[in-house]
Amino acid sequence: MDNEHAPRRAAGARRKAAPPLAGEEWLAKRTGSGFWHYDFSIEGHRLRGSCGTGDKADAARLAQALYDREWRRIKLGEKPAVHLTLEEAFTGWWKDRGQHGKYGVTGQRYQLARILRILGGTTALTDLDNATVARLLRGLRDGEGVTEGHETSGKASASTCNRYLSTLNTVCTWAREIQAAEVGPWAMKPHMQVEPPPKDRFLLHEEARTLIDAIAPHARAPIALALLTGLRRNNWLLLDWQNVSLDMRRALLIGKGNKPLGVSLSPPAVALLERLQPDPDKRRAGPVFVYGAVPCECPHCASPANIGRPIRDIRRSFKTAARRADVPNLRIHDLRHSFAAWLLEATGDLRMVGDALHH
Repeated sequence: MDNEHAPRRAAGARRKAAPPLAGEEWLAKRTGSGFWHYDFSIEGHRLRGSCGTGDKADAARLAQALYDREWRRIKLGEKPAVHLTLEEAFTGWWKDRGQHGKYGVTGQRYQLARILRILGGTTALTDLDNATVARLLRGLRDGEGVTEGHETSGKASASTCNRYLSTLNTVCTWAREIQAAEVGPWAMKPHMQVEPPPKDRFLLHEEARTLIDAIAPHARAPIALALLTGLRRNNWLLLDWQNVSLDMRRALLIGKGNKPLGVSLSPPAVALLERLQPDPDKRRAGPVFVYGAVPCECPHCASPANIGRPIRDIRRSFKTAARRADVPNLRIHDLRHSFAAWLLEATGDLRMVGDALHH
């Protein structure tokens, strides 16, 4: 090619410098570090730290983004968006609320772990959309995410899928309202599965005795109290000594709708509680049902860390015992139905049964 007429650079002329990178002015290298560091001030607020990269272009982009975010926060009062992964959200929710979840400690932890195995812990909350939640449900129905050695196939029923949806929705609500985190545009209602109507049933007296004999020893007293009182699960499982007077044969509880509920204790119920804790001084306060109160060799009671801790979940023990007692579809709420059926059989007074159930 003929370059005869091409402009020539004058002798000694310098090559034109490349335009500076946005954010470059806040970058510097520190002795002994291969990473770039940012350092800038906005209205007396100094911010500095590592960019975590030795690439100057990447570091400049990060510094500029940090400067823009902090400028909006300091100058305009904007709150920076909080971005959490599923694992971060689950961990934060568990520490804050999850140990008191409605599915019990063991069940709640298993649900969270299985969701993470199906969707991945690094999935961002902002990536949760209806397609992602549909993928979760497919995985649950196909048995995906079950831990090795689990005794069941893990293929979730409609009601189980709905419980997982409820847990995921609860965590997302906590992240959005408490942590001000960004959450993807998914809704629980369109994904709810149609559940078969519950099959209410009650135990025969012999079946109840077989059930109590089959269940882990630490759960026998709670189950027996449920059958003797007809109370709802949380009322008997979370019973506290400060709300019980064995002398007056009364218990003061919080019923449905957060209403105070006075309950009369029958002589067998009083005798059961006296056997559970013979020392009146120890019946002043504290949970009624705790691990270690009776000899038991189940995994929970075998752990020294659990001794004295309140019993908050007996679902697994109950399910196992119901299967052994040949009543595999029995629900904990059916203990309340059993109490009502027995009382009606003994008295024939439907109004009395309604009063005993606090309807």
